[in-house]
Amino acid sequence: MLELKDGGFIALDWLVHKEDNSWDDDRKRNIICLIPGINGHSDNRYVVSMQQACFDNKYDLVVINWRGMSGVPLSSPDIYVGWDLRHIEEAVDYIFINYCLD
Repeated sequence: MLELKDGGFIALDWLVHKEDNSWDDDRKRNIICLIPGINGHSDNRYVVSMQQACFDNKYDLVVINWRGMSGVPLSSPDIYVGWDLRHIEEAVDYIFINYCLD
């Protein structure tokens, strides 16, 4: 889970390629960020299909779930709306800073 600036939480569901599953090294990673559709989450068929494609091509995948999805309850008064991408931006920044920069 990722805590957002407004005190809410979202789920970041990771698939890390098994041959390269150490997060302790300082290398840049090949990460694909996937944002499910409006009612989507990590278990949707198209997300699972993308997971397989990433695995086959040795990419790590992170699914950035919407607020209140993937088993994470709403914990702030700020709810999910499709046009408000602030929490997606926060998640991408978090992933980039923590896993993509040297």
